[in-house]
Amino acid sequence: MTQKWRLTAHALRRITERFGVEKSSAANWTNQHMADAEYVCNTLAEDGTYGRMFAKSGIVFIADLIDSAVLTVLKAEIPAPAVSAVAAAVGREVKRKELAVLKAEVEALAKRAPLEQEAATLRLAIAKARTAARRNALTARMNAVELQIREINAGITKEKRELTLLAQGYAAIV
Repeated sequence: MTQKWRLTAHALRRITERFGVEKSSAANWTNQHMADAEYVCNTLAEDGTYGRMFAKSGIVFIADLIDSAVLTVLKAEIPAPAVSAVAAAVGREVKRKELAVLKAEVEALAKRAPLEQEAATLRLAIAKARTAARRNALTARMNAVELQIREINAGITKEKRELTLLAQGYAAIV
């Protein structure tokens, strides 16, 4: 069974003004969101009040430490000190990922070179083959080699795509 949360007058006022929820359905709205909310940490407000912070889908709930009362509700924002800390951490991750991509490209090149050489040799052998059985056997091996080359290329593409997404996230917070 999910916990029932009680709303303080302040929390009720904040829910109606910040989220447009009617007073009559605010308690139900809070209980639905708090059922799936994730506990973040204990917090200290500017006025010295301690509380438990929960978050779900960009909504932050501050609840009493002992009682199951929601003290306030707000939209999630990243404060300035957190932005610079997050940006620095993500920037380091972007650099790490960039190095990982370069390393993966070097490793892929080392793996791909002998495979491409084998593919060229197989193409030549297929062209020289006299029997259909020999040609079919060489073609099957050629297909297997080309599949390995495609898998190596797909791995590099995946790494580069992950780097791109990480860099886009970094660009959004800088």
